[in-house]
Amino acid sequence: MRFVILHYHIFKNAGSTLEDILDHSFGHRFARLDSGDRDHTFGNDALADFVKTNPQLAAVSSHQIRHPLPEVPGILFFDICFLRDPVDRVRSMYEYFRQRPAPGDPVSDLARALSPGAFVGKLIEEHPLQVRDVQVNLLARGGDSDEPNARDLEVATERMLEASFPGVVDIFEQSVAAGEYFLRQVFPELDRAVPAANVSDGLKPALERDSAANRVNLHEACEPAVYGELLRLNALDFELLRRVRADIARRNELISGQPPRRYPRLSAETESVRCRKLFDEAFYLAANPDVAAARVDPLKHYMRYGFTEGRKPHPCFQPDFYLAQLSEKLRGGINPLLHYLQTGAANPHRLFDQDAWVAGHPEVETEGLNPLVHHLATTRRGPGGVMIDDLAAGETAPPDEQRRFFGAVNPRQWQIQLQRP
Repeated sequence: MRFVILHYHIFKNAGSTLEDILDHSFGHRFARLDSGDRDHTFGNDALADFVKTNPQLAAVSSHQIRHPLPEVPGILFFDICFLRDPVDRVRSMYEYFRQRPAPGDPVSDLARALSPGAFVGKLIEEHPLQVRDVQVNLLARGGDSDEPNARDLEVATERMLEASFPGVVDIFEQSVAAGEYFLRQVFPELDRAVPAANVSDGLKPALERDSAANRVNLHEACEPAVYGELLRLNALDFELLRRVRADIARRNELISGQPPRRYPRLSAETESVRCRKLFDEAFYLAANPDVAAARVDPLKHYMRYGFTEGRKPHPCFQPDFYLAQLSEKLRGGINPLLHYLQTGAANPHRLFDQDAWVAGHPEVETEGLNPLVHHLATTRRGPGGVMIDDLAAGETAPPDEQRRFFGAVNPRQWQIQLQRP
């Protein structure tokens, strides 16, 4: 199973800061997918082809992809989407185009030519798609509806509440804290510790003070009738924001007092373990149904998370027993299986006498073999054999770890993968 983040980048919704977080976290495994044509959109087939032809990618961001998420067997998508107070968004759009004009873009040209109040009036009159419940429209209709309706609000709400990482700009830190907490269960590289990017005068206040202040400023700049119409045209967006803010508050309550856990990166050592065959994939999946359900590579799961949780990699290797034989200084933070393969420092199992095996098989020492690997490779299984075994299956993942994984998974994406043949 492959995991990929999709960032649905709505213009002027703190998307550049989120892209910097993804770039900082994933490096060459992150890509932006946008064409030079502002009105172009990438369909899900094109998006899926882009992801499949770039197998190294772990995260993609685009202004030009639309919901619903792609349905691709073998790929589990985790969606990020941030919303913004619609009045703040219009004001920020005005400030952005004043500072960074886009010649030929009609909205940019209006911003350059008009005062804030006149700009809003012209948008309402000439470009209603830019100012009427834009976020509900994008989420539910791909931005193509002239008049989003109550049904569109329900679709947009469902998509935001099911998102792996929903956010609202004026509660940016709370949004990112919850998003990182859950997504780090799947993407341990994810790290939000980067400064805000592309911060126009319109965006900076939205990140640093509540949206009410910005709304008052635009209110004062508009004629009363124009401002009233702006509010009326965004009633669905305001309701969507209320619902998503409540959900972000709920997610933060779940993680209260539980800081994100820092997991180690994978390395070439993973393949070393695989080649030496002291990891039993079938055993690990049977003992850990949460890993089997997630359809992740069991060895990579063990090397990234499992060893930190005390999970058993093989019926003949007991991590707790092995670690108990080491000094207290050595025990902290090491991967016991990897340590054993590298050093052979202690007995790997209560029923295996490593010193006796080495004494009885001199080739182990002369050829530099691992005693337990040699034992498993040469001992005849079944009656008459001396194959050691441990009847106690490993425990499943702690409830908190399972909650974080399923808290990150978009439920519709999960159902798609469960329906695979």
